[in-house]
Amino acid sequence: MTERPTEVRSPSDRLALQLDIARGDPVFDVIFDDVAVMRGCRIGLAFAERDLSSLNLDEADDIEVFEDSYRMVGSETVIEITAHQRNLVFVSDGGDRLTLQVRVTDDTIGLRYSWGGGADRLLSDRMSFRFVSPGRVWIQPHDPPALGAPAYEALYANGIPIGTPTEAPSWNLPALFESDGVWVLLAESAVGPGNFGAHLQADGDLTYRIELPYPEEGLSTEPPGEPVSSPWTSPWRLIVVSDDLAAIHGSTAVTDFADPSRVEDTTWIRPGRVSWSWWSDHASPGNPEALRTFIDLAAEFGWEHTLIDANWNLNDPTDFEGVLAHARTRGVGVFLWYNSGGSNNLVPEQPRDRMHEPAVRRAEFERLASMGVAGVKVDFFHSDRTDIIERYHAIAADAAEAGMMVNFHGCTAPKGWERTWPNVMTMEAVRGAEQYFFAEDYPQTAIWHNTVLPFTRNVVGSMDYTPVTFSDQLYPHLTTAGHELALSVVFQSRLQHYADSVTSYDSLARPVRMFLSEVPAVWDEARLIDGYPGEFVVIARRSGDRWWVGGINGEQPRGIELDLRRFGGARARQAISGRSLDVVDFEGRSTAFELEPGDGFVVWFGSSGSGG
Repeated sequence: MTERPTEVRSPSDRLALQLDIARGDPVFDVIFDDVAVMRGCRIGLAFAERDLSSLNLDEADDIEVFEDSYRMVGSETVIEITAHQRNLVFVSDGGDRLTLQVRVTDDTIGLRYSWGGGADRLLSDRMSFRFVSPGRVWIQPHDPPALGAPAYEALYANGIPIGTPTEAPSWNLPALFESDGVWVLLAESAVGPGNFGAHLQADGDLTYRIELPYPEEGLSTEPPGEPVSSPWTSPWRLIVVSDDLAAIHGSTAVTDFADPSRVEDTTWIRPGRVSWSWWSDHASPGNPEALRTFIDLAAEFGWEHTLIDANWNLNDPTDFEGVLAHARTRGVGVFLWYNSGGSNNLVPEQPRDRMHEPAVRRAEFERLASMGVAGVKVDFFHSDRTDIIERYHAIAADAAEAGMMVNFHGCTAPKGWERTWPNVMTMEAVRGAEQYFFAEDYPQTAIWHNTVLPFTRNVVGSMDYTPVTFSDQLYPHLTTAGHELALSVVFQSRLQHYADSVTSYDSLARPVRMFLSEVPAVWDEARLIDGYPGEFVVIARRSGDRWWVGGINGEQPRGIELDLRRFGGARARQAISGRSLDVVDFEGRSTAFELEPGDGFVVWFGSSGSGG
């Protein structure tokens, strides 16, 4: 098909962006299988000193073929990218030039601006997304500033009508939409230094527009808007489109559009499983003996790392060096917690004031490297503003220089940084298992909320939910032990923190212990077997020639039949499910589960042809 000068179509021809260049007010449509999914979506920017909202098309470059490939650390899968792209150059009424770059893969439209007009303050981004038909959306409110917020830890709205306003300042990215049988995921990628993290605002008439960060995020005293220095390129705003929910779940769009890796030698980067003492014993970071037991737990289960949380620095230095020496003896890597502040939060937990000043941060990373520490968990960022985005990148860069891995908490949602900085192993930005201490409603809402996350938050990057908690805390579980065990497969994180106590894991039956010893944290392939956000999900993941399957159920009883023949020559070893973690050995080539609300299961396989 011949493309118009204002159109960019995917290589498969199924997905297209069409631009209407009516004088002074360009808008775009999103076309999937020749049917408009979005129509009349706007572009444009407003700065303090100039307005780039009224635009006229001046140039339209020829279509180019964009090709790329990459591999994420820990995975053997090479991801191949082919796209069509072109640059569209607009001129404002005041004579300013604004370039809109459009890149279209077979499942994603990416849009970003380039501007060279000098230093200014961006006050608004007019880019909007206007759906043609009503439908449902799974979307997370962006909480207003508070002692521990914003931190992307709110519940997702569960399939509310498209266009529903929020009582919060805005909505977060990513957001999942379903309209007339077509699924759309809105996200962003390549949010680099000099940029801010975008939010969404419901704007009536089935429309969402880009919203800048809340002015007071991170205790900022700067005026509204974000500083821009040219030449400036915005992040990619991504529109992932498919009529197959499995394609949304399996999308790699956020890393596809991310900047390539800036770390040449990645051999020292070690994804894996992590024991974590804080969830079951808040005082443990100050107890060297307790920390040793969690190091031993990791070693006994074959997990790669342990995490020592806030206020570890209050230990006697000699005693703490003994803890690190014990970890080295057991072959367990150690992650240490840090407060990101600075002036951006008032959280008192320590150590703080070591991550915001470049010279102090670099010296701290050098000190940790000399102590044999594997990485850091940096917490409480509380802002998507430009200065804090720059701090994320500076921490990642300085950590990489020192050979340190990073886990971001109290943070924004992933934006492709796992590819750009492969030492960024995982990010929180999720309402996770810590809420069993903080939110009375969490046990009930977790039943359905956990089934939303594989289609929303976890699509855009590693998710540090801290799963597999069998014991109860302040607010007891309503999900079953089978559900909790299945989260080790259903949820993906390149650092998978297993959060329960030594006693809890030691008391497990031998088959469950074996499962937790062998289930990987990184994968070569993932398949959505079945599911629907808010209701249930069954996911299969492959590492090498072995498969693991995890399923979790929402609020309604459900029967699930699993055809084991779809996993080729791999032979199922066992299934584990239910409140009592019942273990079943397989003889046939299919199995069925009758799941109560909040229930779950795992199935695991031996090597192909090994006989299990």
